[in-house]
Amino acid sequence: MVYDAHPDRQKVLMVGGLGANERTWVWDGTNWSQLSPTTDPPNYHSTGITYDPIRQEVVMFNAGAQTWTFNGANWTPKSPVNEPSGRYGSRLVFDPVRNESILISGESRNDVWAWNGVNWLRRDDVTMQRSYFGAVWDATRSRVVLFGGDTPGDNTSADTILWDGNAFEKLSGEVQDFDMSGRANGIWNFTTINVPPGVTVAFRKNAANTPVRWLATGDVTIEGTVSVSGGRGDSSLPLGVVAQGGPGGFAGGRGAVRRDQSGTFVGSPGQGPGGGLPGTSRQTSPNERDGQNGNFGDASSPGSYGNVFIQPLVGGSGGGGGASDENTNGGNGGGGGGAVFIASSRDIMVNGAIEANGGDIEWAGASYGGRGSGGAILLRADRISGTGRLDAYGGYAGYPNGRIRLEAFYRQLAGQTRPISVNSAPIANTDFNTLGTLTVTRIAGNNVPPLPSGNTLTPDVIFTSAGPISVTVQGAGIPAGTPVKLRVTTSEGVIAAGPVNLAADNTAVFDGVNVPAGIGTIQAFAEFQVSN
Repeated sequence: MVYDAHPDRQKVLMVGGLGANERTWVWDGTNWSQLSPTTDPPNYHSTGITYDPIRQEVVMFNAGAQTWTFNGANWTPKSPVNEPSGRYGSRLVFDPVRNESILISGESRNDVWAWNGVNWLRRDDVTMQRSYFGAVWDATRSRVVLFGGDTPGDNTSADTILWDGNAFEKLSGEVQDFDMSGRANGIWNFTTINVPPGVTVAFRKNAANTPVRWLATGDVTIEGTVSVSGGRGDSSLPLGVVAQGGPGGFAGGRGAVRRDQSGTFVGSPGQGPGGGLPGTSRQTSPNERDGQNGNFGDASSPGSYGNVFIQPLVGGSGGGGGASDENTNGGNGGGGGGAVFIASSRDIMVNGAIEANGGDIEWAGASYGGRGSGGAILLRADRISGTGRLDAYGGYAGYPNGRIRLEAFYRQLAGQTRPISVNSAPIANTDFNTLGTLTVTRIAGNNVPPLPSGNTLTPDVIFTSAGPISVTVQGAGIPAGTPVKLRVTTSEGVIAAGPVNLAADNTAVFDGVNVPAGIGTIQAFAEFQVSN
């Protein structure tokens, strides 16, 4: 709904809605009247809508990426040169200082656009992705005021934010970034820890992708939010860019680039030990999810790696990328939730939240990618209490496939844990800081760069002949004799090779791996048990 402030109308206008068949209505303060315009816009809900007093018309932008205007009698579709991508839950507010309608964020979006009556212009990229929030023009301060809304990871916000036409300013809900790039082991040592209400602590991963470890000699109090969640698999990600996992978690797979540009329908797999398989077949239904969810496991349903002791401390795996069709990209997979270990010699009190959620995906593209799996939360103290929540689910609350463990002599956490936590007294065990690793070092006679990107748009290794190839894998921290398997994603599908046992020098050589011509990725996997 929006107030149509034209002098001849001055009525509340209502259009569309979820499941509505009667499209356009007006309210005059006493009664509702249904209008019968010559043309009605498509029936969408949660559109961005505002009144433009300069052009004296209502402006609406919907989830179908369509711009419409209403002059009191008829709706008119517009055909701008530039247009935002479709989205639900965005907000459209008129800015009388610049005489333009401002479209802000929306479900799966974090951008700002301005409508000048003829065309849309991109204004800014926003770090506060949200939808279904409140927004209004503040004439006294010449600002758009935003409040609340839904944010990634199925969370709600209590932020108050201002937009001045160029940038956002947070009045509340501060975000504190911990930069892990200069801290190779991911460990911080504190006396006490206090995360105040309204503050979210986030992390920038280091090169080794280690989990987060906070160690305190005194009390730990979390009234705000500590987040190591994975990134969302948005279609707005640039080609070749993946949804990142949280610290200690793994990235999602890339959606397949449209066939007429890439020559293949096949997406790329999610990363990590439980990375989701990609979509491989041409998609004919936009409602199909062929990128598989990342896998990890929870207390009730063990996953593909790790254990209930969360030893070693490791995060979730990424979802696989969706397949494409001839002229539409596949959806990207979500990043896996990260891993966080908080230990105190005294008390840990959580009245806020600790989040290690896997990244959700966007319902767009030729097909959907898979959700990232939930990560890991491990708390160890004399006492653990509070009314807050611990979340380590995959993509959204219907997939609680991470792990949560509480170790304390006194455990009185009254809040929700998703999945249900495994509880015990503190356990004296080895914290395996160094995971076993496998590195693909040589493919078809070509050396692989030390830090391969796995980006199929800019391949790390190029060879031109289809047929049998040799692949060399180097292990570290894995016992000799451990079976190693390959997962090869090709332009024609996914093939498996192996197992080949690690030799005494920790190498495994795969001969005769048949691959077709085209682009692809190679992943190596090993399963082994560690005891202390």
